[in-house]
Amino acid sequence: MFKTSKIEFDSGELLSTVVINYLQSQKPIPTVEGRIAVANQ
Repeated sequence: MFKTSKIEFDSGELLSTVVINYLQSQKPIPTVEGRIAVANQ
């Protein structure tokens, strides 16, 4: 199913591309209240 090969991946570049594409699509940015919990405070 999969072949052995070298895979190069730059997650920072991919994330930037995804964020830029999302912002350019002018979709609303969802709120984050309640989704992020800070532990040990």
